[in-house]
Amino acid sequence: HVEVGSPGTIVSALLDGQVDLGIAFSLSPHPELRQVAVAHFPVGAVVRPDHPLAALRTVAVEDCVACRLILPTRTLSLYRVMEPMLRPWQDRLDVVLRTGSIELTNRMVQAGAGLAFQSPLALGTWPGSGLCHVPLRDTRAMTGLGAYVRDSRWLPPLLETVIGELRVELGRVQDMGEERMA
Repeated sequence: HVEVGSPGTIVSALLDGQVDLGIAFSLSPHPELRQVAVAHFPVGAVVRPDHPLAALRTVAVEDCVACRLILPTRTLSLYRVMEPMLRPWQDRLDVVLRTGSIELTNRMVQAGAGLAFQSPLALGTWPGSGLCHVPLRDTRAMTGLGAYVRDSRWLPPLLETVIGELRVELGRVQDMGEERMA
């Protein structure tokens, strides 16, 4: 059984024992949770192929803030990643939309409404998506996709097997992203 929710919802569901395993991007550390798997992905500008930044190998945050922006709301962990990088330009940002919906973000970028920030995995910008991911030149521009369990919980063998498979798959996807960056 799979449920989709915000990072806060995932933490609550784990702590309440409603779920056995939570998967989330850049979840804030919690004393009652243990991270059992993780993969790291670069955060970048997500643009249409005809956008001027699409031809670049990497891009600086200051180049992005000159464009119309589609930004994450506080409900997404990406907000915590991007907020410190965007803070110096806060009064000059041309924000077209703030949303907690990755799907809406994708659609707005595809429609040419502006650029967004995300990992290539979260926005489905692997080959064939029709969007370009241009990594940000900032050491803070990384996000982790992690799997979490309650720290005090005994993990049944089947859940340990699922976690093992998840570790392998996260490693494979992370390696695929690193190969594309090289």
